Amino acid sequence: MKRSRLFFLLVLTLVLVTSIGQVVLAQDKPVIGAILFSRDSFFQSIQAGMEAAAAEAGAELLVNIHEHDISEETRLIEDYVARGVDAILITPESVDASVPALQAAAEAGVVIVCYNTCVNEEAQAEFVSAFYETDQASLGYQTGEYLAQWVAENGVEEVNIGIAQCDFVEACQRRGAGFRQALADAGVEYN
Repeated sequence: MKRSRLFFLLVLTLVLVTSIGQVVLAQDKPVIGAILFSRDSFFQSIQAGMEAAAAEAGAELLVNIHEHDISEETRLIEDYVARGVDAILITPESVDASVPALQAAAEAGVVIVCYNTCVNEEAQAEFVSAFYETDQASLGYQTGEYLAQWVAENGVEEVNIGIAQCDFVEACQRRGAGFRQALADAGVEYN
């Protein structure tokens, strides 16, 4: 939780103080629209960090969740633009399908900040002010290293792994690949 708070304090500070050469603090109370993927514990901790950072920075934070529905994501972005938010904090659903709505928001003067995932690199260069991401492949790799160490320490000969993951999200694909690579590098054969 502490890392999430620090992370979003940094994000909000960057958004509020300066982004694309404009100063959002020109208003008494900046309004920031946040869009989350889902209601799971990961995003609950992100939301808690955002709320704490917004309160500390004196910003109004609006939070919505799209549950991996690109149409709902687009509707939320359009709603935030219509409401006149200063910035949108988002983990876009898709590197490509999320581009049109976010680009339109940026063209309307809204600062776009990605976290966790973002749009494709060309779109990032064009209109995204900041992108904060954990190294997804490294997260998976570290988990694979931990499992490989546990297998070795416990003399497990037959390794059966079930991976509950979110391969429909690009970041999860990189996490899974890192995990499998760590097992391969450690020589762990598994089912």
